[in-house]
Amino acid sequence: GVDELFSIRYGSGKGMDKGDGTKTDFFYATLNQLKNSFLSTSAAAIIIAGPGFVKNDFFSFLKEKDSELAKRARTEQVSSVGTAGFIEVLKRGAVERLTKEERLTKEVRLLDKLMEEISKEKDGKAVYGKEEVRNALRYGAIETLLVSDEKLMASETEEGGGEKGREQIESMLRDVESGRGKIVVFSSEFEPGKRLNGLGGIAALLRFKIE
Repeated sequence: GVDELFSIRYGSGKGMDKGDGTKTDFFYATLNQLKNSFLSTSAAAIIIAGPGFVKNDFFSFLKEKDSELAKRARTEQVSSVGTAGFIEVLKRGAVERLTKEERLTKEVRLLDKLMEEISKEKDGKAVYGKEEVRNALRYGAIETLLVSDEKLMASETEEGGGEKGREQIESMLRDVESGRGKIVVFSSEFEPGKRLNGLGGIAALLRFKIE
């Protein structure tokens, strides 16, 4: 369902162009509520939608006042406000596009970190390949497990195939979670996932270096 976390009303878009501070007051009030809602819901991203140019003005205001939060935001043109505008955002596929962008950004960042650690021959806190990851798991060293969706699907043909292969990869994932590690599944559709497949489809960022 849809939850309305807050509502702020300040006249029309034209009314906010008079230079009497109304627009600035509205933007500050919206930003304060937006910050609180973003943190309390652990949201991944923000879509600023609406007709006209007010959404663009607010986005500029957001970039000036909170550049980090602005990095998580996108604008979307719609013809309505309120619930009708929200439904229009969904129908346009804006949420799906933003989700894909956020996923790709996260995968790029993690793979860059992985390659950076791998390049540190003596002090690198990363491993790749099935056996190396298993070894790191025995030490409880895995902070973040990176695995491609292609690797997960291929598990049934590995490790003896069928149920055995799937059970072994699922056991590995459970062990990572029980050790308070994170699991990120990469899409083989994107470049980071393809690069991860080139490393065997599975790798890990470590809490500490292991020999």
